[in-house]
Formats: sequence, C-alpha cells, structure tokens
Amino acid sequence: MMNNVKLILGAAVKVYEVIMMLLLMVLTFSALGYLIMIPVPNDTYYTTFYDSFVNTFTLMTTVNFPDVALPSYRYNRAYGIFFIVYLFTALYLILNLSLALIYSYYKKGAASASQQVFKLSKSALVAAFKYLDEKKHGYIDYEQWEQFFKVFKPKASPSLTKAVYNLLDTQCNNVLTAIEFMKLDECLRIRLTRKNVWYKRILRRFSSIYHPRIPMLAKVLHSK
Repeated sequence: MMNNVKLILGAAVKVYEVIMMLLLMVLTFSALGYLIMIPVPNDTYYTTFYDSFVNTFTLMTTVNFPDVALPSYRYNRAYGIFFIVYLFTALYLILNLSLALIYSYYKKGAASASQQVFKLSKSALVAAFKYLDEKKHGYIDYEQWEQFFKVFKPKASPSLTKAVYNLLDTQCNNVLTAIEFMKLDECLRIRLTRKNVWYKRILRRFSSIYHPRIPMLAKVLHSK
C-alpha cells in the first residue's frame, strides 16, 4: 500500500508543470468570473474573489454545476460561453491530461520497481545456491534442500517441502541444478491445493446402497 502511495506521489511530482498550469488556469478564470459577474444581480457565487476561486475550482469537478451558472445565465445567456469554455478546457483537456500523465509515470515506476524486486530475488537465490553447494558440484540434493527450506519457510510442512522440490526437479534426477533452483520464486507463486474428492467419501460411506447409475455419476463428477 505504501509503495503505491509513493509511486503516485512520485508521478504527481513529475507532472507538476501540468498541475501548475491547471491551478493557473483556475486562478485566471476565477479572476475573470469575479470581474464579469459584477453586473449580475442576486449572484452569491462570485461576490468576492475568494468565493469566485472556491466555486471555480469546485466547478472543475461539476459538483456545483449547473447551480453556479444559473444566476448569470438567467441574467444574460452569453455568460454560458464562460462556463462552456472553462469546463471544456479544465475538465476535458487539462485535468484528463494530468491524470493520463500521472498514470503513465505510475505504470513506468511500478514496472521499474517490479524489475528491481526480480533482480534482487535472483541475486539472493544465486547467493543461497552458492552457499548450499559448498563442494561446487553444481547441484544440491534433497537433504541440503530440506535444510534450506526450513530456514526459508519455517512453517512449511514436510509435504510442502517435498512438493516444491519435486516441482523444481524438472529432470527427475533427485537433485537440483542451479537453473532449477533459480525457478524457486516462480514456483512459490503456484497455489498448491490438496484435491478433495468429496463424492468418493460419500460413495464409500454409502457403499451398501447400490444403484446402476452411481459409477456413471462418479465419472461425470471426476471429469469436472
């Protein structure tokens, strides 16, 4: 979570020029709105520059639209051009451009961080394999693997230790080469589950009850 926040903040810093341009545009339209709305009677949105800035900034999110435009629009429909130009420029151009740039920089940062984690993982595995292969045979056996995995995954069961070892041992020669050992991080992403064939338990419990279609039903369930 914190890494994502850092990436987003870092991306926002890189597009500060666009954000500053957006704020400058809001200030410009706030001042312009404050000046041209002076003749409008009963207008509570542009009475002061502060109110003008707050309502113009809020208008960028369309939360106060069309309420903010109704008093001036009723007075003179030409005021509608002011709001159309502002919404088109701020909302549909600059704001979307800012979000697109932030997402682009965030995506690049996430990809770079992922590559760094991958490189660190591979470097750690290389160092671990060199440490286990003290005699420089170029491979490690199951006993060495079991000692390593107890340290690497202290809560791992013996069955999981054996299952991961068998997955890595692609040559089925009961040893792990350096290339096979390097695939440990990829192997750990696989979710290992124990197959629970529930219908077999039911058939064993009620084996005294026979029906000709039970074997056929078992085949269908097993195929699913």
